[in-house]
Amino acid sequence: MNRKFLMAVGVFLVFVFLLQWNVPARFVWQPTFAHDDPQPLGCQVFDSLMGRSLKAGYRVTDKTLPRLARERWRRPHAILIQTTCMKTTPTDLKALCRLLEAGHHVLIATGEMSDDTLSSFFGVTIRGATAVIPWQVRQSFQNIELLYDTLRWRRQPPYPERSYRVFSAFVDGGVWLDNHQDCDTLLQAWQATYTDTVSTGYWKAALVAKRWRRGTIYFCSTPLLLTNYGALDPQIHPLLFRILTQTRGLPVVRTEAYTPHTERDSRPSVGPSTCRLRACCSSACSSPAADNGSFRW
Repeated sequence: MNRKFLMAVGVFLVFVFLLQWNVPARFVWQPTFAHDDPQPLGCQVFDSLMGRSLKAGYRVTDKTLPRLARERWRRPHAILIQTTCMKTTPTDLKALCRLLEAGHHVLIATGEMSDDTLSSFFGVTIRGATAVIPWQVRQSFQNIELLYDTLRWRRQPPYPERSYRVFSAFVDGGVWLDNHQDCDTLLQAWQATYTDTVSTGYWKAALVAKRWRRGTIYFCSTPLLLTNYGALDPQIHPLLFRILTQTRGLPVVRTEAYTPHTERDSRPSVGPSTCRLRACCSSACSSPAADNGSFRW
């Protein structure tokens, strides 16, 4: 009797373990862009894939622009900044100008840029996606065609024109330029407008490049795509590769000095579309691009 009882308890424990093992993981949709954050809007997977794919070198630091400007680099570098709201000081602006004068490339991906020295100096305004609302993500998976937007990479040798279907929560907003600004628009997002009888729209800039002295500065309104989610989504990671190849083969330094400073342990966890995202991540990890460490498009 005791033996049968122990066997029953053992079988029950194995059943509970398997049940818990197959429970979908719960995701947190708050952007941190943190190197050690495995959540969809962190950068643990993003940094790993970039480190394996960018042959010239890739590393993550917490140095600010003034500290990076004091680095004694023997060759130009590309600096990547991701944040939900880019706030710079006059000291940051001076350091940014020194970096550009030295021939470095700077990519600023932000959902918002405050009306400060950076915005007025370059004549650029950004209003983009700063957060993902869980119920919108759930609705996206329930009504797939309703909340999709289109991103279009404009024809630029050696790349042909290509469109990407992305959830609208990740690509809201755009980049606005002053009339006299000379910039190249690399990526556009379709802004749909609806009336009672017809649906129309227009293309808005999502990524622009501006030559300044010997360097180039890029302004991007889709920072939420430059995350683990974007690296694992087979629709988005080819776009990430195109964006990062604008660095012209330079070593890339991603700085976390301007990322949102949040306590990840205190964030509420939600689990919208968990199974769908897990399937997406699994297919991306098992693809040839993930196996050999390089992106394909």
